[in-house]
Amino acid sequence: MRKRLGDKGFSLIEVIIALAIILVVSGSIISFLLAGSSSYSSVITTTDLQKEAQLVMNQISDIVISAEKEVRYAGSILEVINENEKYEISYVPAEKKIYYKKSVIDTMSRSFELKENVLMAENVTAFSADVIRAEGKNKIKVKMNLENNSQSYVKEETITPRNENVVK
Repeated sequence: MRKRLGDKGFSLIEVIIALAIILVVSGSIISFLLAGSSSYSSVITTTDLQKEAQLVMNQISDIVISAEKEVRYAGSILEVINENEKYEISYVPAEKKIYYKKSVIDTMSRSFELKENVLMAENVTAFSADVIRAEGKNKIKVKMNLENNSQSYVKEETITPRNENVVK
């Protein structure tokens, strides 16, 4: 076959080879983008769990540190009783949520005025407060597990109330 001077295009083989190279390169780029996106999503989920756990633990610490009369844990409820108020931090395993309730003591009747539950945290798979072994040391060890989109985070903290002998 002779080439003519007017043939300036690509042959079919050259076009097929160019398309194959483009497909391999674009496939590699797409796989890197998908891996980066998946990694980013995983890191964001873990960071959100850590922030939520830290926020809840800070709130629980603030309540326990300022305990005046008694701190006790029964079942899945952490109670902090002060002179004129009572706090209940309750874990509901079926809902995977932690709720917070503040009750004010009516000084005339010495009874509690119950308030509504307020949501503290979601995606909680476990919650516990160790106050039994802490007696005498006046410390409470609080532990919670959070899980979301197959990512999990465990937060543990030991809290020391300001007032002595409040752990029951």
